[in-house]
Amino acid sequence: MELKNWVLPDVEIDLVDKICNELGISKLLARLLITRGFTEYQEIYKFLNGTIEFSDPESFVGMKDLIVRVEKALENFEKICIFSDYDADGITSTAMIYSYLLERGADLTYLLPSRYADGYGLSKNVVRKIADYGVDLIFTVDNGVSAVEEIEFAKKEFGIDVVVTDHHRPPEKLPEAVAIVNPHLNPDGFKDFAGVGVVFKVIEALERGKKSRSELIEKYGDFLAIGTIADSVPLRDENRELVKLGLKAIETTIKPGVRVFLENCGICEEVTSTDVSFKIAPKINACGRMGNPEAAAKLLLSESNSEAEELFNFLMNENIARKNASNQVLEDVKRKIIEMGVQFDRIIFVWSDSWNHGVLGIIAAHISSKFGRPCFLIAVDGLEAHASGRSIDGFDIHAACKNCSKYLDRFGGHPMASGSNLKTENLQNFKSELLKYAREIEMPFPILKIDCMLELEEISIESFEDFSVFKPFGTENLEPIFAITNTKLIKISPISNGRHLRLKFSKNNRIFDTVLFGVSKKEFFYVPGDELDIAFRLRKNMFLGTANINLHILEIKFSFLDTLKALKQKRIFENFMSDEKIEDIIQFIPSRDEIASVYLFLKKRLILCFRVDILCFRMKNENINLTKLYL
Repeated sequence: MELKNWVLPDVEIDLVDKICNELGISKLLARLLITRGFTEYQEIYKFLNGTIEFSDPESFVGMKDLIVRVEKALENFEKICIFSDYDADGITSTAMIYSYLLERGADLTYLLPSRYADGYGLSKNVVRKIADYGVDLIFTVDNGVSAVEEIEFAKKEFGIDVVVTDHHRPPEKLPEAVAIVNPHLNPDGFKDFAGVGVVFKVIEALERGKKSRSELIEKYGDFLAIGTIADSVPLRDENRELVKLGLKAIETTIKPGVRVFLENCGICEEVTSTDVSFKIAPKINACGRMGNPEAAAKLLLSESNSEAEELFNFLMNENIARKNASNQVLEDVKRKIIEMGVQFDRIIFVWSDSWNHGVLGIIAAHISSKFGRPCFLIAVDGLEAHASGRSIDGFDIHAACKNCSKYLDRFGGHPMASGSNLKTENLQNFKSELLKYAREIEMPFPILKIDCMLELEEISIESFEDFSVFKPFGTENLEPIFAITNTKLIKISPISNGRHLRLKFSKNNRIFDTVLFGVSKKEFFYVPGDELDIAFRLRKNMFLGTANINLHILEIKFSFLDTLKALKQKRIFENFMSDEKIEDIIQFIPSRDEIASVYLFLKKRLILCFRVDILCFRMKNENINLTKLYL
């Protein structure tokens, strides 16, 4: 657990009381609602009662042109090729629009590109492949908004029309497609759909006056929920409502290709967004990461239980292969970060010609979280390189790539994630330009957003049920994080063969237990008697028919610690190690006596394993701040 700045909400007590009185809800629920931006009576009432205004699909820019072209293709029995991305969003989008158009009697095929043979998005080589099928119309899903040259090539060389459905941020110059449907082109309304959400809107528009939204969700809601959750788009407003309805559709689905996940992944009767995030989406994504996305599409479209079972087993094996590849690359990335001395840079940027670029996104996210800064990992393949970037709150990685676009052949993404292709010869220039960009802005510190401070007496089954109204949880609608301050650690007990810890705390003469997962006793640097603040999530547990509430710890810090001040001191050291100019650096250089005092402190306490920030706060030496101790 690296040091983070705990960000606490500023909630007006008077507003909490007002909302409680007007709506007859608990103070805890009122505080959570305010924290999440709900302050008006009417909007809270609508939220609590699931009343939402869905966007009109026919109001989307480009939708009318798309409907005309698709209906013409259906009427004339033209050959349509669905072209997609190779991730779970693209695969579920393909399954949704393919099954819909097939039911409409379309002459239909689909192509999911190989990450390795074709790369991301519509390329001229992909257009040539599609042209070999004798296609009249290309229907893109989850991609295409940046394919200016490729769409022109399809029309001029082969006479193929293209309609684009996409959700990625459009470039300044748009392709000359027959139609482009992308919520970011709409002047107003909700814009944060996943690719599969845009496809659902297209089907809604095509079915206007024939099938209701509820009928379409019953039919396609399973694909809609899986793709939306998997793509980590904001789970708020319309997305949240569509996913909520889609999760219900998963529970009742008759599709063999979806039911096989429920039957083999330990998913209970009530399907949650967590089930999709951790039990379904990774297996679908694994095929794309390993270069076989068509297997996942075939599974989702399968109408045979035996075929679905066979394809599911293939996905399981691909996921195992993906995990093995990820572990190998992760170890190599960690080694390279140290070898190249970039662990202190404002942006971690490393590359190799031996990495499987299909797994780099996962690893970049892990490294970004571990080091508390943006991370770019690049797989070099001869003259070409593939970059995957992941960020932290407050740093727009897509904007950073846009600033460096002169060194990129193509790029795309959003503020927290980016993918790009570039020539290997431009790697060093790309890195230099990124670091220059990061040095010219105020880089954010890693943060932990606390939803609500709690007292022990507020923790109950009722309070747990209170915040269930925010489900389904996901990006920008995370499961609430609570905090209790000024607790005393009184006992540390290893559990599960030492892989996890049970921690006993006391506050106001009350003793309570918590669980800290994935940390061994050797890796835990606090000791009984420490006064600590703890951040945690609540979990309901059934034991012998009785419901109990458990506290699952996420972060721990000393109660007296000013985290922002500590992070600023650490940042000075990091900037120094990255050869940045530091004003008055001499004041941070430790003296011989100060070095000796650290040595004697460690020797006296027999401390062999420590985290530098925790050691600094234990020493309580006014002459040695965190910058100086790191140096």
